[in-house]
Amino acid sequence: MSKFLKGLLILILTLTLILAVGIFVLKALPGREAGEQITIDEEGEPEPEPEPEPEPEPEPEVVTITISAAGDCTLGNTQLQGYENSFIEMYDNKGPEWFFAGVLPVFSTDDMTLVNFEGVLTTREDHPEKAFNLRGRPEFIDILPLASIECVGFANNHRLDYYEGGAEDTIALFKDRNITYAVNDTYGIYEVKGVKIGYVAVNALNMSGVMDYLTNGYEYLKENGCSVFIACCHWGIEGDHIANSEQQKLGRTIIDMGYDMVLGAHTHVLQGIEIYNGKPIVYSMGNFCFGGNRNPEVKETMIFQETFTFVDGVRQEGLNAKVIPCTISSVSSRNDFQPTIRDGERGQEILQMIESYSANYGTKIDADGYIRKED
Repeated sequence: MSKFLKGLLILILTLTLILAVGIFVLKALPGREAGEQITIDEEGEPEPEPEPEPEPEPEPEVVTITISAAGDCTLGNTQLQGYENSFIEMYDNKGPEWFFAGVLPVFSTDDMTLVNFEGVLTTREDHPEKAFNLRGRPEFIDILPLASIECVGFANNHRLDYYEGGAEDTIALFKDRNITYAVNDTYGIYEVKGVKIGYVAVNALNMSGVMDYLTNGYEYLKENGCSVFIACCHWGIEGDHIANSEQQKLGRTIIDMGYDMVLGAHTHVLQGIEIYNGKPIVYSMGNFCFGGNRNPEVKETMIFQETFTFVDGVRQEGLNAKVIPCTISSVSSRNDFQPTIRDGERGQEILQMIESYSANYGTKIDADGYIRKED
């Protein structure tokens, strides 16, 4: 073979070897895909890989829970009333959806609605000898779910108006319609949006057992994963707009136990609201849908509403509570048993009325109903 051919062969082998080594080096470079372009710096070295973009922080999960509460709901009559202009007559003429139609826009858009259920639903007729025994027909139970009322407190001085049998009949109806209830040492837990709301209902007109129900109830609710704690108290003097010292002492004690709000009933009229250690004590929410009186003189009432905020499951501090002014009837001439939201001048009048009852506690209520403690 001539020297020329030998030289050419050596040159070809050398170039082939260089090419093979180059391909091997490129494949060995980290993070390179086949066919990916490589940027070479001025010294002929590959430029380093750019740092990967950091993963964005996940957005916090924010959950808000709005609870609405209202006062005495008696779905029926007293034993002394006749049929004319009674709750029962209104039910027969208007049907079950009539009664809460005026407040349904609030109850249907909140996360939980809680009322004081006063009286019983039963066909039993035997009752104790007392001035007023409150009773409605069993089918009246459908009024509650149609009104988006999920929860009731059942501890009051009319629970035994038709003895234990009447109370048991009513509880059976609550269970049948999946209505959460609380009474004495039976505690209510309602879950919504992954948050458990717990509440206790006591009749503090007779303090026997009340402190045990409240103390044990709080521990039970806490052990069962509740994040919001409510106490429903039946207390006070009928017709009084100013809470007495016993109510205030017990209400503050309940907040000191760890409860987040106290909801009062029994007086049949509105009382004030105290903000104690940043938490509300609503001394009386008055009547609401009340069949026990066909034309009470006092028709002002309210819905108390509080919103709780959770961020990544942790409840946030601060008070976000308001009063929605209402009357117990859609007309002023009588009780038509349809509580109705009031705005404008009438609504402002009711808000100012509640603020006046709250003056001793330094509670202020603005024109939109939001409450705060005076600075």
